Amino acid sequence: MSGIAASLQRLWDHRQGVGTNSQAMKYLNQDYEVLRQRCFQTGQLFQDEYFPAQTSSLGFNELGKDSYKVRGVSWKRPRELVSEPKFIVSGANRTDICQGALGDCWLLAAIASLTLNEEVLARVVPRDQSFMDGEYVGIFHFQFWQFGEWVDVVIDDRLPVRGEELLFVHSAEGREFWSALLEKAYAKLNGCYEALSGGSTTEGFEDFTGGIAEAHELSRPHPHLFHIIQKALDRGSLMGCSIDLSGQRNLHLDRNFFLRHASAARSETFISLREVCSRFCLPPGEYLIVPSTYEPNKNGDFCVRVFSEKQADFQELEDPVESRVEKIQISEDDVDDRFRGLFGQLAGQDCEISAFELQKILNKVVTKRSDIQTDGFSIATCRNMINLLDKDGSGKLGLVEFKVLWTKIENYLNIYRSKDVDKTGTMSSVEMRTAVQEADTFNALDRDGSGTVELNMMEWLNVSML
Repeated sequence: MSGIAASLQRLWDHRQGVGTNSQAMKYLNQDYEVLRQRCFQTGQLFQDEYFPAQTSSLGFNELGKDSYKVRGVSWKRPRELVSEPKFIVSGANRTDICQGALGDCWLLAAIASLTLNEEVLARVVPRDQSFMDGEYVGIFHFQFWQFGEWVDVVIDDRLPVRGEELLFVHSAEGREFWSALLEKAYAKLNGCYEALSGGSTTEGFEDFTGGIAEAHELSRPHPHLFHIIQKALDRGSLMGCSIDLSGQRNLHLDRNFFLRHASAARSETFISLREVCSRFCLPPGEYLIVPSTYEPNKNGDFCVRVFSEKQADFQELEDPVESRVEKIQISEDDVDDRFRGLFGQLAGQDCEISAFELQKILNKVVTKRSDIQTDGFSIATCRNMINLLDKDGSGKLGLVEFKVLWTKIENYLNIYRSKDVDKTGTMSSVEMRTAVQEADTFNALDRDGSGTVELNMMEWLNVSML
């Protein structure tokens, strides 16, 4: 169907009420009643071809096919897990929602709030669904609001499990499966389960109601906040709350951080021992534990164990490595006559430099330098440089593009020489950290896990260019 015809059809459907809650759009053109009757006629349980019981439905990265997190995961129907599964037991409530191995607590909070409003719950979770004989054929459906219209999402009841336990959302009751099936339908609507990892509760509120979400920060409360909350409750609005636990986790722990923040406690001894143990009594708060080597500027691996009398949460803090490089802006007018003449000699008749020509030029230059020990630039490195700077897609570098490349190489060479403090021709991780703050990219090349990255000049330039 052409774009115009599709638009006209959609406009006609809207005028007929399609897309409203009473007449939801059939997601992926799957008609729940038609599919259900077909299963009764064939005597087979429904299998959803659009959201199959495969790894592709789990995720694409951390839950992708090659991830260790999906090892041992299989798909089972509720009747394979318990003897008498139920869709809803004694009404839906907040205890029906327990988080699994997915970071979708935002969605769970929205579902929990949904259970407090039976009218809205019935709109999202149709009640005409059951595991009873004569009614069950392995197919369920749920309704969500998406981009201005309600859609009816059909799923089968094959759920991801590890062993005999549901992998994701599950009910504390054990025999109840409406929340797990709702999560699966929402995952199908968003492409996969992993797509639900990370989000905002207000997103769930909007998709469950079609309403407009409003957020209030208690640190800067609205003068009539209590009245607003009362009014929202009277109108049956869904509400939730959250607290900010981020604290100071994104701090860059450079020298200035430790100069400005005094230590709350420290170990009694600072000697060269395999293990140091200390006992502290600290007021409630957020603390940063910093292990260190006995000698400065050394790399080390640490096993930090903390035993606390009260419940405490822990999170490993990765110190971000940031780059703040000014973009090189060069126009043809900025190229001086000397460089222009040199380029003409090097580029030849086509006035462009290929990867092979670039390799020849760079290797000729570096072999004349006594302070650089290198085997030269590889053709792969030269191709990478050209691909990153080739704006017109010719596969070669023109005058301005070559000038930008030459300027970058000179800058990176200066950085490499200045940060190679011990003048060994290689860079430790400490030297690398200071170097990448001036270069434009970072690539961890600690191949053997030794804590030291060894780069010759050509490897450094290749990393910088990439």
